[in-house]
Amino acid sequence: MCELQPNLAIIGMVHANPLEVRGINTKWFVELTFAQIHGFTNAKDVLELVTHPLQRNNSLENLGWTSLNCNKFF
Repeated sequence: MCELQPNLAIIGMVHANPLEVRGINTKWFVELTFAQIHGFTNAKDVLELVTHPLQRNNSLENLGWTSLNCNKFF
C-alpha cells in the first residue's frame, strides 16, 4: 500500500503540528471558515490563504531548513 503525500492538508489546529513535523504542509480549517468569501471578489484572498504554507516551506527549504532538520532539536 502506498503512503499518501499530500501537498497541503486542511486540518484542525490540534492535528497540524504532528503533520508539519512529518513534512506535510497544513492550513487550519478555522482560517478558511472565517475567510471573507463572496464570489470572485475575494478569490485572491482565499488562494493566498492556501498557498502561503506552500510558499513558506519552499522559502525555508531554499535556506536549508526542513521539518526533518528541526527534528534534531526536539
